[in-house]
Amino acid sequence: TTQTYTPASGTTETIAVLSEEFTNNSANSQEIAESGLFNSTTFNTQAMFAKQIFSNNVTLANGESLTVEWTINVGGTGSFN
Repeated sequence: TTQTYTPASGTTETIAVLSEEFTNNSANSQEIAESGLFNSTTFNTQAMFAKQIFSNNVTLANGESLTVEWTINVGGTGSFN
C-alpha cells in the first residue's frame, strides 16, 4: 500500500492518499464491481470507511492489475494529529 500525507496549513485541508495495486494471479478472469476502504484486514473487526461501486464492472484477465486510490480530505482550518 502506498500512503502519502499532507498536513493542514492555514486554511488548507489535510490530505491523505492511499493506493493499492491488485493483480489477478488466477487462471480465470475476475470481475470487480466495487472497492471499499476498511480499518482492518482481520475478519470480524472490519468497519467500512468508504465504498465505491463502479458504474461498469472491471474485468481482469490473468496477469492484469487494477490500482485503487483513495484521496481523503479532512477539515479546513483545524489540525490533524
